[in-house]
Amino acid sequence: MAHRSKDRLHELGYRSSEIQRFTTKYHLEKTLLSGKFNSVAMAEHRGTQKKVIVKAVYSPQYRKLKEASFLKKLVHVPGVITYLDQYYINPSLHLLVMEYFGEMTLTRFLAQIKPLSESKAHVIFKQMVSAAQLCFNFNILHRKIKTNNILVDIHSLKIKLTNFNSASHIDEDDQFNTALCTDIAPPEYFTMGVYSANGLYVWTLGLVLYE
Repeated sequence: MAHRSKDRLHELGYRSSEIQRFTTKYHLEKTLLSGKFNSVAMAEHRGTQKKVIVKAVYSPQYRKLKEASFLKKLVHVPGVITYLDQYYINPSLHLLVMEYFGEMTLTRFLAQIKPLSESKAHVIFKQMVSAAQLCFNFNILHRKIKTNNILVDIHSLKIKLTNFNSASHIDEDDQFNTALCTDIAPPEYFTMGVYSANGLYVWTLGLVLYE
């Protein structure tokens, strides 16, 4: 994504005023991740020269950028990645701009310095519980809390929860049967085929703490 200039985007058929709005404000630098349904790139805000993260979502079914709507509600939650902007390029391409935070995921951080001391684990986990509790208070279920969806500042040990593309609203019934990754699904998902927001949050936080 990052190598596509404004002219290149036009060549690919993305003829939208949103391209102009995006390229006027941001300069794409390099692609960090690339997949079938989305890619992630680093960019720079032209006015402030601050780094940002741009997530491109490719899907004709993605009529509305659901992830952006969740992040807007959580914009003041310290432990959640900060939403900055979004761009509707065409029905099959949306851009989500978020803050650039930390230097790595918790997965990579643990791989480098594992095992963590109890004091460092406490600092990180206390923030995670607070972020999950605030998401729950806003009636939002993340559904994919795992170490590769947690960013960490290796100097301050501050963390941010990211990747809300599979998040759901919690209704009064609070019973879900939506498919989950089997590596993080709670026991009741396998025995009864349903799970609650509270149960999933507690289970997935426990898995991260164990790891």
